[in-house]
Amino acid sequence: SPLLIVTLFRPDKEAPSWLYHEKTAESFGRGHYLAIELRPLPEEVSREIAANLLQVEALPEMAQELIMARAEGNPFYVEEIIRTLFDTEMLTWSDEGWQPAQGIEKFTVPDTLAGVITARLDRLNPRTRTAAQAASVIGRQFDLGTLATIVDAPGALEAALAELQEKDMVRETSQTPYRMYQFKHALMQETVYASLLLSTRRTLHLQVAEFWEKEAAGHSPEHSSAAVQQWSGEIARHFLAAEEEARALPYLVEAGDWTAKAYAMPEAGAYYRQALAILENLDEYQNESAPRAYEGLANTFTLTGDVPAALQTYETMLTLAREVDYAPMEVSALNKIAFIAATLHGDLQEAERLLAESERIARKYKYLAGLAELHTIQCGVCL
Repeated sequence: SPLLIVTLFRPDKEAPSWLYHEKTAESFGRGHYLAIELRPLPEEVSREIAANLLQVEALPEMAQELIMARAEGNPFYVEEIIRTLFDTEMLTWSDEGWQPAQGIEKFTVPDTLAGVITARLDRLNPRTRTAAQAASVIGRQFDLGTLATIVDAPGALEAALAELQEKDMVRETSQTPYRMYQFKHALMQETVYASLLLSTRRTLHLQVAEFWEKEAAGHSPEHSSAAVQQWSGEIARHFLAAEEEARALPYLVEAGDWTAKAYAMPEAGAYYRQALAILENLDEYQNESAPRAYEGLANTFTLTGDVPAALQTYETMLTLAREVDYAPMEVSALNKIAFIAATLHGDLQEAERLLAESERIARKYKYLAGLAELHTIQCGVCL
C-alpha cells in the first residue's frame, strides 16, 4: 500500500534530522522525496497578519516599519510585538476600534524575539511573573497540582493564571482529569525559564522531582510500579537539573526499561548511557542500577541487530563487575555472554564453560536470581 511520511525539522546541518534529509533525498530522489522549505513571510503578508490581529489600519508608517523590520517574516514575532503594544498601552480600545497612542512612532522594540518576551514578562504582576517562572521549570506543559506545590503563594495562583491567559502567554488545554496548561510557544517557555537564577532553577526542579516521586509512590501497590515507570523520565530530568545525580540514577534506568518496552531503542539507549555516565561519576557500581543499565543498553543493541555491540557491552560489564567485586553483576554478565555464545554463535562448549563459572559464583554468594537465569539458559543449551 502507498505510504506517505511527513516530517518537520529545522535546517540545522549539525542535527541528526539533517542527515535523514540528505540520505532520504539521495535514496529516493525528486520523484519520491519532496523537501519544502518554509521561508520568512513576505512583508505584505506580515502586514496583513498585523492588520487582522489589530483590526486597525491607522498605525503610523514608522511604527509599521519598525514592527516589520524586527519581525523579519516571523509571524510569532509579529504577534508578540503587537501584544507588547497592548501591554504598554501604545494601542488603546475605543468605539472606533484599536487606536494608536501618541508617541507610538517612538516606540522601541527589542532586537530579538526573546527580548520581546522578556520585556512582556517584566511588565507582569510580580506574583504572576513568579508563577510563570515556576511553570516554566515544569515544562512547556504543566498541571495546576504540581505548580501549586512549588509556588510561594498558591492562594494567588488562580489570579496569576488568569492574567497569563489574558496576556496570551499560556492557554488552558484540559480540565479533566487534571487542569493542564501550556505555554503558547516553546520559545515562550524557554525564555521565561532563562530568566530564572540557576540556584532558583535547581531548587524548583528538586521540588518538582520530589513531588512527582511521592505522587508515583502514592499509587495503589498494583499501580505504583507502572506509575513510577511512566513518570520516570521526567522525574530523572528534574533530579538531573537539580544536580541530584544519585537520585536521578534509578529513574533513568526505569525510563530506559519503559521506552525499550515501546521499542523506542535510540531513546532507551540514551537513558541507559546517562545512567552509566552517572555510575562512572559516582564510582559506585555495587547497586542494582549498574547491571540493569548495562543489560538494558546491550538489549537495545540486540533488538536492533547489533550483536557485536551487545557482546562488547556485556564484556565491559563483566570486567567491571570483577574489578569492583560485585557478584550479582558478574553472574548476570556471564549468563548473557553464554546465551549469545550458544544461540547466536553456536559455540555450545564456550557457553557451558561460562555457565559453569556463573554457577560457581552464584552458589558461593547464594544469588538465587542468577541461578534461575543460568539454569534457564542451560536448558536451552542442552536442547
